[in-house]
Amino acid sequence: MNSASEPRPIADSAVFFDELGECFQKACAMAGGCVVRRFTVGGLGLELQFAGRALVEGIVPAFGHLPAILPPDQPRLAVRILDSMSTGVNIPSPPWSSDDYRERGEVRGFNDQNFRTAFSIGSGVLNMFHLRRAEAVLWLRDASRLAYWESGAPLLTILNWWFGQKGRQLVHAAAVGNEDGGVLLAGKGGSGKSTTALSCLDSKLSYVADDYCLLEPDPMPRVHSLYNTGKLNRDNLEQFPQLGELFFAAGCRLEEKALVFLKDFCPEKLSGGFPLKAVMLPRVTGTPRTSLVSISAAAGLKALAPSTIFQLSGAGADAFAKLTRLVRRVPCYQLNLGTELDEIPLTISRFLGGT
Repeated sequence: MNSASEPRPIADSAVFFDELGECFQKACAMAGGCVVRRFTVGGLGLELQFAGRALVEGIVPAFGHLPAILPPDQPRLAVRILDSMSTGVNIPSPPWSSDDYRERGEVRGFNDQNFRTAFSIGSGVLNMFHLRRAEAVLWLRDASRLAYWESGAPLLTILNWWFGQKGRQLVHAAAVGNEDGGVLLAGKGGSGKSTTALSCLDSKLSYVADDYCLLEPDPMPRVHSLYNTGKLNRDNLEQFPQLGELFFAAGCRLEEKALVFLKDFCPEKLSGGFPLKAVMLPRVTGTPRTSLVSISAAAGLKALAPSTIFQLSGAGADAFAKLTRLVRRVPCYQLNLGTELDEIPLTISRFLGGT
């Protein structure tokens, strides 16, 4: 996207969105056609339309564990995805000024009852969503520069807008459990969410997420899987030697973090979701045993809300209300993580009524 110091005259959200649609059609023609992938996410439909193949492998694998169909008679989101470098098609200069960028890339004047718009200056990614038509556009300057975190959690901004419309909420949390129920693992980076989720790969529990998942708060809380990605670093190798195959298969060195798609390595451990029985806040203790301590709903909300709301464009009062309803409906606990790692999934299983 070209920079613009002044808004382009006689332009509004609807005009700009339609122009992006025209650019997508041109990009498809230049790139040899449109590649379509369809998925079901939490009972709703997601259709990804790519201008050519340049971005397919950077985005689709994260969704690869989801049913590759559109559910009949259910709402559907269509996302048109293109980049300029591989297609040779540039999008119009933005109809806003550099002074219009707000927190999380939101664009002043282009977020209203009909549209959501966010642009990341650093990564050069434009997200725009037409609420009434359930259509969105994701544009990048260069598909080859798709960021690591965008492959691990693709379309995060657009999906947050879409699911928010449908009474659901993306949550920055991990989730593990079984078909009868599970727990949401909340907390800031380094709290032990990933350690807890990864420890369950070698247990009877199933894995929904270690970073982002989809919350359905009403009528009774339920969590749905969104991505099958796992993030591994050197500490994970020391704690879970059996994960070394995943780490090195990703082509990483020991000083790096690996992004792995668990569908390729342990598809049997992945779950599409389950009813939520509790919110747990992992805490690294350095002591051998793992234990659960009951905490207040306010403490659970304090761990869940800030990272979810601050990281996701458009998240605000409505997201806070959904998370508040969650912690009022299920109990909250502090999960004191022991150094005997097999005790972590056992403790969660016992809570859920397993052995």
